[in-house]
Amino acid sequence: MQQQALFWIFVSIFTVTAIITLLGITGVLKNIKENYLNALFTALILEVIAAVIFVFRGMDYSGAAQAQGPCLEEVLERSGLGIDASGATDATDFLVRQLEELTLLRDRHKDLAGLPGEIARRDSALEAAAAQVAALEEELNQLGRQFYTKITRLRNYISDYGGFINLAWRPEEKAAVYRLLIEVFGDMGLIENEGSLYKNGDESEIDTEAICRIYMDYKKELQQPAESKTKVYLGEYDTILFIRTYLNQTGG
Repeated sequence: MQQQALFWIFVSIFTVTAIITLLGITGVLKNIKENYLNALFTALILEVIAAVIFVFRGMDYSGAAQAQGPCLEEVLERSGLGIDASGATDATDFLVRQLEELTLLRDRHKDLAGLPGEIARRDSALEAAAAQVAALEEELNQLGRQFYTKITRLRNYISDYGGFINLAWRPEEKAAVYRLLIEVFGDMGLIENEGSLYKNGDESEIDTEAICRIYMDYKKELQQPAESKTKVYLGEYDTILFIRTYLNQTGG
């Protein structure tokens, strides 16, 4: 900005000097003394010589075309980095640092190139896991429906016996009830070894005493022990306890 102002000041001085000198030489301005006119003419000649020297010093006589690249400051300004670059001592050094950071970002981008594929694989694994969970939930629901069906059948037996079943009374006549209890107790997690509930490993011969012991131990844990070994009653209220135990076990 200062150089431009000085340039126009010198141009103005040169112009004024040239006009006054030419007007004085041609006689338009007659009141200029001769010694002043000589000084003005000398100054004009010197200014012309200086201007010619200045112009010719800036010329390239080699004939080679000078490659003019973009102004670095302008490039930084247009890229939005001008504000950051203003605090830098050297714009070139600042641009070099920016290029180095871009190189680091490019290397990081290469490291992350495989990330979409990894995400896709994990998404696929999650979808497969979700499908397995859905299948397990459906299976659990199916088991739950089967359990409630068994409870309904057990309640029907209880109703047929007048509201209570004495498991210890004539157990040989209650084989269907005992087989159903084996399934119900199994769903409730009360049976550790189902084979021990049959005599000599023969599933056609149920060990009714073993099943009664399981039921009596279960009632004892609930602070509702049986009256005696000959009075082991099973009622509809007990089926409600069975459902509660089943739900606690399955998290339902």
